[in-house]
Amino acid sequence: MSRNTILVTIILVAMSAPFVYGQNTESPAVRAFNAATRDYASMHRRLEQQIGSIQLNTPIETINRLIEELAVAIRVERPDAKQGDFFTPALAPELRVRIEHALVMNGFSAADVRQSERRDAIDVGAAVLRVNGTFPWVLGAAMFPCVIAALPPLPPELQYRIVGDALVLIDVHASLIVDLLPHALVETTIER
Repeated sequence: MSRNTILVTIILVAMSAPFVYGQNTESPAVRAFNAATRDYASMHRRLEQQIGSIQLNTPIETINRLIEELAVAIRVERPDAKQGDFFTPALAPELRVRIEHALVMNGFSAADVRQSERRDAIDVGAAVLRVNGTFPWVLGAAMFPCVIAALPPLPPELQYRIVGDALVLIDVHASLIVDLLPHALVETTIER
């Protein structure tokens, strides 16, 4: 391992301390993200109430129809949705640092995340991810709990996933990609 790799890791960890150890203030970028996800959840709930929600005993055909109708309704509400609407340029570096710090502090690396995908036989190269597109749940590998804990909390309608090196924000009820953050996994983690 090179001195530069160690130095970069130390700098990233030091820079991220205020984010991770959560002084009582959030960055303006995180506050904006939280407001945007709350607004999105309100819109989602309004549309889901109009369309109908999935119940425990809902037949599979009805579930598939409700998922598609909700996705269509959200696309109509957000026709100009684009990458960076939620993971803004101001927020992106902070999220990358948070992810990196969470992995380092828990003894993991970006390579461990990728290895987890390989263990689950996930072929991320075959996927085309785009905002407002359908999320292919075959890519829905479990997230490392330390990474989830490091990221801003989400309303229950939304979840994070890492696919390849991208952080994906997903509307779980609509199987819809809400935003993407490319290069979310930083390659400076210390290899064990």
